[in-house]
Amino acid sequence: MRKTILLSLSVLFLFSFPAIMAQDRKIGLQLEAGYGTISNKDNASAYQIFLSPYYRINDNFAIGIGGGLMQHKSTYPERSYPVYIHSKYRLKPNWLLKPFFNIKIGYGFGSTDMGIAGIDINDLKYSGEIKYSADFFISPSIGVSYDITKQRSLFLAISYDLLKVKTENIIHPENAVVDLKSYAEKNSSIIGLRVGYEF
Repeated sequence: MRKTILLSLSVLFLFSFPAIMAQDRKIGLQLEAGYGTISNKDNASAYQIFLSPYYRINDNFAIGIGGGLMQHKSTYPERSYPVYIHSKYRLKPNWLLKPFFNIKIGYGFGSTDMGIAGIDINDLKYSGEIKYSADFFISPSIGVSYDITKQRSLFLAISYDLLKVKTENIIHPENAVVDLKSYAEKNSSIIGLRVGYEF
C-alpha cells in the first residue's frame, strides 16, 4: 500500500512539474547518471540514472520527489525502479566548487524470477523458482557542484546505495526433503560515482 501511494504521488508530481517550473524559479530539476560497484560480498554493481524534481526552500536547502532506474549486475532483481523523497543541502562558500550533501529515501519496484532444480540428500529431485523483489531504498551522497549560471550547475558525487531485496522461494519438493525458508531478506549495497546536471 505504501509503495502504491508513493508511486502515485511521484507520477502526479512528475507530470505537473513542467507547468509548475514555468511559474516559479524555486522549482528545479536534478538529473544524475552513475555507476556503483561492490561494497559487500555479493559482488554487487549497478548502472544508475535518477530524475529528481525539487523545491528550493532557500539558497542552501531543497526537497522533492523523484524516481530512477538501477540496472544490476551479478545480483537480483536485474532491474529496480526506486521511487523516493529526497533532500539536498548545499554549502554556499565563496568557492568555485561548492560542497553538498544529498539523501534519497524510498522504495524500489521490480522483480526477477529464477527457476531452480536440485537433488536432496536422498537423491530425490525437486524444482521450483525464487522471486527476487526490490524493497526499501536509501542513498546518501556527498559531492561538489560547479555553478554555470545562478540556476544551473554541474556536480560530481560519491554515494552509498542500499537496496533491501526480498526473496520468495516457491519449491515443488515432490518427495524430496528441501530445507529452504519460504521468505528471506538481504541487503544489496554499492558505492557509486555520479555525475549530474541541475537546472
